[in-house]
Parts: sequence; structure tokens; C-alpha cells
Amino acid sequence: MAMFPLFVLQLFAGPIMESVGVESSIAADVGKYCTLLNVSSALLIIEIHFYIVFVNLGHCHCATINSLLSGVGVDVICAYYFIYKWDWGVEGAAWVQITVKSTRVLVWLVLMLYYKLFDTFFVSSTKEALLTRKEFNIFFKLAAPTIVLYFSGWLIFELQIVAIGKISSISAAGIAAGAIWVQLESTLASVQSGWISATSMRTLSLMGKEDPGAAKSFALMCFLSFFLVGLSNIPFVLYSGDLAAIVSADPQVQHWFSQICWVLAIHTQTRICSINATCLLVPFGFPTTGVTSTFIAFYLFAAPISGTIALSNLVTTDVTTKMLACVSATAIAQVPLAVFGFIYMYRLDWNDVAKTIASRANSDKTPVLEGLTGPLLTTPPASPKLRSV
Repeated sequence: MAMFPLFVLQLFAGPIMESVGVESSIAADVGKYCTLLNVSSALLIIEIHFYIVFVNLGHCHCATINSLLSGVGVDVICAYYFIYKWDWGVEGAAWVQITVKSTRVLVWLVLMLYYKLFDTFFVSSTKEALLTRKEFNIFFKLAAPTIVLYFSGWLIFELQIVAIGKISSISAAGIAAGAIWVQLESTLASVQSGWISATSMRTLSLMGKEDPGAAKSFALMCFLSFFLVGLSNIPFVLYSGDLAAIVSADPQVQHWFSQICWVLAIHTQTRICSINATCLLVPFGFPTTGVTSTFIAFYLFAAPISGTIALSNLVTTDVTTKMLACVSATAIAQVPLAVFGFIYMYRLDWNDVAKTIASRANSDKTPVLEGLTGPLLTTPPASPKLRSV
């Protein structure tokens, strides 16, 4: 339901693009891709829900199996045939995504049967209402700020692409190198999503059980993700020239990319910290804090600094420095965001938050004794509080 407006928007993506001045042939291809993308998005929503339940049930290895089969297997094979061999173009790229998502859903269904989890997913053992007003309100309070949070975080990357093209005296090779940087960032972000999901789901699972070790588990997961991401960043610092030769055959593009490649290490390191530090603010009951802190860090702090250096000559006229300022915008925002988030997490009363999450998780349970009333059922849990320091 929450995605319905976006589905409708994608159906009319072609005419919308053409109305704002995009060439008709390009707008038509965009329209075809976005229309097929609706199918892929719907499958993705189903697949993500299956993934979350499997992980929470302790079958984390199943996620790895599914990724290997659908990613290394189906994705690579379909991309080769649909795009390169059969030359389906933009529609081929969309059909690759549909095929991969369909395969992931099919693998989850097979794993459900293998582990005898079909009833766990689809058969209710109680006579509970499918969707109550209370559950809908909880969903809206969690989904709405999360969507805003994602869009506020993603918009900065679109602004980075635009800003790179607006740098004075930048060459076409420099713009290409900047585009490669942004594309690599998207790939690295996808790799990090596993750690982020594991940290948030593990912590929320323990909090829902009111486990007193939830805070320590959260800290441990954050440390492990920081350490392993740091190991993966070593090539970007030590072998930037070799990586530049891999991503492009153009010597000029290689030169410019080698100048900004190392920023990926700082970006990914600060990214994993800032997201782990703030991803729980919404489910913990602090949506305004999460959205506001992200907006301030990215658009009131980092964007003015980066924009001033990259798009004007007030600080420097050197193109390399301007490019570095442009691609460093996210890292500039993520450092204070991570510091703020971890301090906020430290000062939280985790016991109060655990009670709130446990109450929310049990919101759909029907009372055993009909007609039971009183504070037990009518009084909502107190809002989580910050510890005094």
C-alpha cells in the first residue's frame, strides 16, 4: 500500500520525462524500464519479507545460499543473454531484475518446504484479525519516517552527480571518473546492507525479548562491521591506481579516478558507522530525531561546505580539490551523524525501549480472558527516556 503511489508514478515515467524536456526516444526507454520495474519492485517487497523472517528464525545461511544462486548464478547468466547476447537493451535489463527477484522468491519457497516453515509463514495458529487499526497505525508510524529518512539520505548522491558536472573547467574524463565513483559507492553500499540488516534485526530481536544483553550485542555488531569494512577498504587506499585501470581503459579517466578513489574508503567507513548509529532511532520510537539529524548533517552542514569548495573559487581553483570536496560530501556528513547517533544510543534507557518494542510486537495478540479491562490493556507503555549522565 505504501508503494502504490510510486508504482503509479513509474507507469507514467515516460510521459513525465518527455514533458520536462528529455528526448522522446530516451523517455520511451525510461517508460518501458520503469513499467517493468513495478513488477520487480513488487517481487522485491515479497522477497525482503521472506528474507527478514528467515534471518530472525536463525536461518542466516539460507540468505547466503539464495544470494549465491540468484546473484552469481541467475543474475550473471540472464544479464549475459538478455542484454549482450540477445540485445534486448533497456527492457532486457528490466527482465534481468524480474528474473532474479522471481528466482529469489522461488528459492525462499523451496527452503520453506525443506525446513517445514510453510505454516510458520502462511498459517496462523490463533484467531487474530489480519490487520487491525492499531497495527496499521504502528506500521504508518514506522514506515513514513523510514521512507523520509531513506530519501533524505539518497538525495545527496543525486546532488553529487549534478555538482560534479557543474565544476568549472572539469573535463569529460573527470565527469566520467566522478560517475564511476558514484556507481562504485552504490555497489559498496549494497555490500554493506548485510551488516546493517544483521545489526538492526539482531538488536530488535533481542529488544523484543527484553534481553538485558541487547546493548552489548549492538555494540559488538557495530565493532565487527566497522572492522570488516575497514579490511575491505585497504585496496582503495593502497591500490587506487590498479583499481583505476580496471574500471576504465581511458588513461584520462584512470588519472582522475585514481585521484578520488581513496575517498571511497573514508566514505564507506563513516557510512557503516553513521547508519548503524542511527538506523534504530525510528524503531526505537525516535523518528523525528532520526530524520532531523540526517537532514541537518547532510543538507545544513555537509552540502554547504562541499558546495562552496566544489562550485565556487572562494576556497580553491584546483579541479582535483573540487572533485575531492564533491565526493567527500557524504563523509563530511556521516562523521558528525555517527558521533551523534552513538552518543544518543549510549544515553538511552535500553530497558524502557525494550518494553516499548515488546509491547509493539505483541500488539496483535488477543486477550485470553474476554472482557478483561483495566490499565493492563488500556494504558500504553511509557515513552523511552534518555539516561542522565
